[in-house]
Amino acid sequence: MKDSVQEVFDWIYKNKDPYHTGESAGKWFAEVNTSYRGGDFAWGWGAVGVALYYMFKATGNLKYLDWMVPQIDWVISHRDTDLDVESYLGTRMKLPVWNDGGQYGSIHAYPVHTAVICIPILLFIKVVMTLGIRRYFDRLDNYLLVCRDALEAHDTPDNWIDFSLITGYPVEPNFGTFDEAGKVTMPNRGNAYLAACALLDKLCAASKHQTKVIKGFNYFYTCFRLDETSNSYYWSYWPYYYGESGWEDISHASLTMMSFWLAHHEACLSVYSSIDFQRVANTAKRIVHVHCGQIMVNDNISPSSTRKEFSSSSYRTSIGTWSLLAFYDPLVLIKINPCVSELINMIVNNRQMVIGDVLKSIGICIYVNKSLGQCLEHYLSL
Repeated sequence: MKDSVQEVFDWIYKNKDPYHTGESAGKWFAEVNTSYRGGDFAWGWGAVGVALYYMFKATGNLKYLDWMVPQIDWVISHRDTDLDVESYLGTRMKLPVWNDGGQYGSIHAYPVHTAVICIPILLFIKVVMTLGIRRYFDRLDNYLLVCRDALEAHDTPDNWIDFSLITGYPVEPNFGTFDEAGKVTMPNRGNAYLAACALLDKLCAASKHQTKVIKGFNYFYTCFRLDETSNSYYWSYWPYYYGESGWEDISHASLTMMSFWLAHHEACLSVYSSIDFQRVANTAKRIVHVHCGQIMVNDNISPSSTRKEFSSSSYRTSIGTWSLLAFYDPLVLIKINPCVSELINMIVNNRQMVIGDVLKSIGICIYVNKSLGQCLEHYLSL
């Protein structure tokens, strides 16, 4: 179909994503009336933005950053303060964040949504500043201010708990009537928020959030469980309440993992050792099974998880994110590349709808392969 995996990504982005078709290609859903802004922007655009960032890192082609600019501008113009709407139902609080529009019954502003929306904006700022790409300089101060105001809107005493002098973790905002209010949050939510705060500190040349970020990742370290057979880690979806059960599915776990990877590699904040990253790389290898051309994936990251055929797994869309661990163990790509190849083939053959997570999977996997001198094309059969 196309000569290179980059062209495949571009074709999928412009022709298969329902938000990138026709004349509006590359502008995301600026013309769509989204009902649940927080969730739509986070899991939709947040993932698309990350994909475009890593496609730029993989290729050096400025078009990927060009595509991000109108998307960022549109998303940041739809904060609660801009639209003059409550961030939490019945509180009259109007914060510079993106509430979820009552997706789960009561209007609520989730810190994880704020974090996942801000992460690609912060990565955009970082690469533009690092490479000195002057065409975007006039936007950077505003972008950074938006991210700072949004993230720090959640940085209150009630949104944090200390467990010890060296451990602590984010707490869900105690507003509204939803079940998680006032409780220690889940790893995918907490780690994403910590990563965004670490990136913010990096770009501001400050350490305002560093203590909490380090305490948070210290706490999450206590949630790791070691499978000695494979020398790999696994953890609960919600350790504070589920304890030694409810192991995190491979989709949410990919965000959990990516968050401490971002803090370590993009924010340059040492959170875990190379041994820890190797053990999570072993997790990535353990959740994929390729035999006689058939790909099976685990439902969750525990050693005893059941396997499903890749094409029938509801978690397949995030599999490419795990390729980040190939920087610690290149053998990860032997497992992940066939999955991403199959994901692409499913898109081409109309057996997989393109959502943000799919683009993020493909974009990250392309970046990792390019960085390590590997060839994802070898796995494609388009």
